[in-house]
Amino acid sequence: MSFSLKLVLLPIVIETLIVTIAAQINLALHGVAVQRTNFQNHSAYFAHVAIQGSANNKWNDGCSVTASGQRYAWWGLQLPAVAFMTNILIYYREGFAYRMDEFRLYLGNGTADQSSDSGLCYTDIGKSGYPDITQNITCNMLAKNMYFVNRRKSAVCLVELCYVAIY
Repeated sequence: MSFSLKLVLLPIVIETLIVTIAAQINLALHGVAVQRTNFQNHSAYFAHVAIQGSANNKWNDGCSVTASGQRYAWWGLQLPAVAFMTNILIYYREGFAYRMDEFRLYLGNGTADQSSDSGLCYTDIGKSGYPDITQNITCNMLAKNMYFVNRRKSAVCLVELCYVAIY
C-alpha cells in the first residue's frame, strides 16, 4: 500500500472509531428525569432514581415510582439538546410486569401528553402476554425528550422504573 493511500485511510479509521465510541454514551445521565406524580411524595421514588441507580429490576436498590390511583402516568427524560437515540434500555420493577402492560415509548420535542401517535417509538399494545421487565428497544430517532407512558381504563395505573439508559 502506498504512503499516500495510508494517509487517506488513517483519518477515516480514526473518525469511525470516534463516532462508534460517541454513540455508546448513556444520554440519560446528561438529562433531567421527570414524572407526572410521585409515589407517597417521597424523594426515594422520584424520577431521577431511574437514571442514577443500579442497572437492575430490584425494588430495594431503588426505583422511580409514580403515585397510584391514576388512569394516566408517565416518566420522562428531557435532554439538554436534540440527540439521535438508537436504543432505550428499561428495567421495570421485578414481579410487576402486569403494571407495564400496554406501555408506550415516545420520542419527541414536546410533552408527555400525547394525543396522537406522533413520535411513537414503541408500543406494547396488542402484544400477547405481559412484557419482559427488561426491555432493549431500538428507536433510531432524533429527539430531545423520551417518555414512558401508561394509560389504563381503571385507576390502577403507575410507572415503576428502576433503571433507564438511552444510547
